[in-house]
Amino acid sequence: MIERDGFEKPNQFGYFPDGYHIQIKAAYPPDYPPTIVATSPCFPGDLRRDGLPVPKVIQQGSPGS
Repeated sequence: MIERDGFEKPNQFGYFPDGYHIQIKAAYPPDYPPTIVATSPCFPGDLRRDGLPVPKVIQQGSPGS
């Protein structure tokens, strides 16, 4: 994971040799959850399925809680 200039801080990007990509973006306003973007060149578009359950929101807690 690397932090890139030109994006809201903190930001993290991961690039993998097989073409996968993961990005974690800080949210604005700050009380909104971060955005996670993941892409893969390996899956054809016809594999997409609608109706899958929506993942749960990860809540941020105070340090030490």
